[in-house]
Amino acid sequence: MDSFNLPLYTPCKEEVAEIIVREGSFKINNLQVFVIDSNPLSRDEQLCNKDSSFSFYTKIGENIANAVRAGLETILSIRV
Repeated sequence: MDSFNLPLYTPCKEEVAEIIVREGSFKINNLQVFVIDSNPLSRDEQLCNKDSSFSFYTKIGENIANAVRAGLETILSIRV
């Protein structure tokens, strides 16, 4: 697990649409983007807490990693 590295590239909505149109096999009826809020503080806490310490950014990283894990864990898990 410590040596696992999965580089991810997340294209913007316009880039995805351009590639689909250019390829030509599909027609886009609806294209939705889901935003992951990685901020560990609520909006009210942000106004009261101006702490920009390392632990704040570490928590943001943990939130992003957990979101990616939630989406990819079942794809990558190996069934024995």
